[in-house]
Parts: sequence; structure tokens; C-alpha cells
Amino acid sequence: MEEMARWHPVHVLGSGAFGQVYLAWDTADQRYVAVKHFTGHDELDLLRFVIESRIRVNHPHLVRTVAFRLVDDEAWLVTELARGGSLRPLLNRGPQPLGWVVEVIDQTLDALGALHASGVVHRDVKPANILLRDPGTSAPYALVGDFGIAAWRTVSMTGVGAAIGTLGYLAPEYLNGTQPSPQTDLFAVGVLAAELLGGRRLIHQSNSTPDLPGNWHDDLVPLLDGIPGHLTNVLRRMAAPDPSRRYADCAAALEALRYASPSSTRQDLTSVEAADLLVSVPAPPAVPVPAPTQPVNKPIPTPLPAPTPPPARRKRRFPWIVVSGATVLTAATVGLILLLGNEKSPSNGPTSWPGKQTNAPAVAWTPQPLETCSRVDIGRLRQNNTQRCQRTSGTTLSWVIAPVGGFPAPSNPAGPFAGEPCTPEGSQDYSPTGARLTCRAKSWQG
Repeated sequence: MEEMARWHPVHVLGSGAFGQVYLAWDTADQRYVAVKHFTGHDELDLLRFVIESRIRVNHPHLVRTVAFRLVDDEAWLVTELARGGSLRPLLNRGPQPLGWVVEVIDQTLDALGALHASGVVHRDVKPANILLRDPGTSAPYALVGDFGIAAWRTVSMTGVGAAIGTLGYLAPEYLNGTQPSPQTDLFAVGVLAAELLGGRRLIHQSNSTPDLPGNWHDDLVPLLDGIPGHLTNVLRRMAAPDPSRRYADCAAALEALRYASPSSTRQDLTSVEAADLLVSVPAPPAVPVPAPTQPVNKPIPTPLPAPTPPPARRKRRFPWIVVSGATVLTAATVGLILLLGNEKSPSNGPTSWPGKQTNAPAVAWTPQPLETCSRVDIGRLRQNNTQRCQRTSGTTLSWVIAPVGGFPAPSNPAGPFAGEPCTPEGSQDYSPTGARLTCRAKSWQG
């Protein structure tokens, strides 16, 4: 896909109802990024995806949006990569150190305060949406991400009395039909803090057996061993079921938190080991230092085999988005969809993204094998990008010499060859030599 040529997919990081999230290499900025690919069928979900792309508040602890591409029925959101993953796995490890948790909550409140100042309420603050920029045991650097159901206070995406978010982190007044506000997010932060310190879920809810807000007691946050009483009181005010007892906003809560636990007293900032989303990614190949008269080509990390393209989906025409009576949209929001439909992107290199492929024909060539290579090297370049590891036949992997002009842009080093079996019918891919193939009668055909 030409519009996504700047980013090379490496592998899938996760998936959900909206689609998939990929680890990708940005060939322009020479770094890894996260790419969210919308593959849903619901127009309202697509609209939320577009709104997420437009929330670009500049703050060091908010995930930064790099780019957004909307082409026909394909939508892509490129953001900075939080290499340390989310806080969700930490809930399975028991209580986390006090100083570490307070630092994360401090940064989260600061980020949400900036978001609220721009008129946006997150509405889905939870461990899975608080990310860590760095892996390992470095001091925490939190990033608030995933604005998929965030709401501008001037635009309603749900009907009166409807609440969307994650059960267990939704404020009681929001569940009862009150419009979301900064206090809605503040409640979730208080719950999150108590869970990290206690090492367990604080509120147990499900769609079938909800714990009704009316049954929640005033001191939702329990007394925890080793947590000073004055700090517990701050957390209790954040997560107070009664909004009149809650802090007015994140700024007030942050001030109280810093007074109860100043940064100079926070310990154990490097005692929590975060994940590393790049731990299984091969390092970029070493490139020999060229002579002074030669240009330096930066290495490109290895893209793994291209994900199987999703089944064909009906094509959406954005001007005819149907909005039910339970959904309130402003004309400006619909206009935003139409405006983004014309957004273009530069084409900087090859791509193996699923979905529609470029119409430009690929020029196949006969590779010249040099020596065998291993599976982990598929797609890697060496010798100043003049050799590449790829499949040459069957299961044979070899280093091959690039043709004149370099490797064909659409080629897939681990792709299929003509005649090999395939599914689903009608799907398309490129061979390691650059031949464009289509799945017909259960075999790849050129």
C-alpha cells in the first residue's frame, strides 16, 4: 500500500474489536513505532478511530501521534512506541513499590490535566492504557494512550444515559447517566493507584452481575500495609464514589499527591521490571563503514512474514455514514471525516501491509543465491544493502544478490511462490522475487 510505504511492519503486538496493532519500523525517522490498523465494520467505531487520531495534545506523558492515513475503507494510526508495554501485567505480580506507583500516578495526573485543559475526557483510564516508555528497571516514564473512546466535551458519541468504557474503572455518576467530566477520569486514576499498591482488582463488575454504584461505600480504597495514612486519604478522595467528595480536577489531585508524597521521599523507582516489546526483534544488521565519497545507507530492521490479508470487506462511503438517534454528532465532526479522506502520505519505500496493494506492477527477477541463511535473518540486508536473506525455493533460505536498481519494492522475502497452496480465495501477495500473486483455486498464481 503506497500510503503506508514509509512504515515497515515487523509483527503483530495485539488485536481487538477494532483491528490489530503492529510493531513497525519508520524508515524516515529510523525508529520503531506502533501502527493501529482499523479493520472493523461499524461506522461509529471508525468515527471514534478518526477522533482518536485528531487528539494531538502536546505533553511528555501523552502518547504522541505520528501520522494518520484514511484511504477508502482502510484506516491507519501511527504513534510512538511505548517499549515497556502496559501496566496490566503488573497486576498479576502482587503489590508494587509505593514510590514507583506514586511516580506513575503523578505523571498520569499531569498528562490527563493537559488533556482535560484541551476539552477532552479520556473515559477509559485503566492499566492497559497506561504505558511505559522504557523497558527494564529504569525509573518509570508513563504514557497515557489509547484515546479510542475519548470525548470532546462539545461532541457526544453516546446517547443520553449511555456509558462506554471499562467496567471497574467507571465513576458511579457516569454509570448513572451523567456526562463524562475530568472527575470521571480522576475516579479511574484513584482506582488504578489502589490496584497497583494492593496487587489486585479493586472493583469487580461484569455486564451480567454489576456491583451497583449505590452499594459502594465511601472509603472505596482500603487501608493498605505500608501506605501512610495521609497518602491513603489522597487516593480515597480521588476514587470517592460521591463526586462532591472527589477532587475537582487532576490539578488539585496532583497538588495533594505531591504534598503527601514529595518526589524527594519517593524510593524504589528502579525496582519494577517492565517488559520489552523489542526483545524478540532481531537487531538491525551491521553496515560496513563506506568510503568518504560514498553515501551512508542506514539499516532497515527485519520485517517478518506479512500478515495474512483480512477477508474482503464492504467498501464504506464516508459521506453516507448513518447516525442513529442515540448518537449525537456535530456537523464539524462529520466534516472532519470528509477532510481526512483527502489526507496524503509520502511514499518512501517498500511495504508489506495487509489490505489493498499498490497497482504498480512488480518486476520479478531471478535471484542469485550465494550461501544459506537462517529463518531469523529473513528480510535482513547486508553488504551495504546489496544482499538479502530470503526464500529461494521450497524451504531453502539463501543470501541473494540484489538486481540492478535494488530489490523490488513490493517483494516479500518470506512470501509465496507461484503454484504453492493458499487461502483465502482472491487474496494477494508478492513473491520473494517481486511477482504479484493472486490466490485462485487454492494456489498462488501470477
